[in-house]
Amino acid sequence: MWEIENPRLRWTLARRARTAKIGFYQTMSPRFGDRIVECIEIRNGFGLRMAWIFLRHGLIDLKPTTEITELFVWPIFRRIKFGTFLEQWAVTRAQDWGSVVLQLVMNADDGIIGPPSPRTAARCFGSSLGYSWRWASPPGPRIAAVGVKRI
Repeated sequence: MWEIENPRLRWTLARRARTAKIGFYQTMSPRFGDRIVECIEIRNGFGLRMAWIFLRHGLIDLKPTTEITELFVWPIFRRIKFGTFLEQWAVTRAQDWGSVVLQLVMNADDGIIGPPSPRTAARCFGSSLGYSWRWASPPGPRIAAVGVKRI
């Protein structure tokens, strides 16, 4: 009902006469109190959110790990390399936090196994960036697989 504009870091990225605004947020995880959650979002010049990523930093199995809990690019803005930019940003932030492993969580809706199609784009995207998929059923709602990448 009420929306208060929270203070956050913002950058303006100009590229080929188009302007994108990048917002950065950081907070504590509401589910895991000992972990930090970061969000970066990319908005166009009109304020429309085009892509975003959520990172959760902490210890998993006693190893410093960063999880990409959500990476989303609206379909109309795909193939512009926003996903690759956000994943590279995640690698940089994971290194800043001292993580040795980066995990990419795949939603059950994207966990289709088969020939390349729009439904398998997430699997192909993760594989092209060097993630190895663990298809075992991890704990969590609607998770099909977890991609693991050593950094």
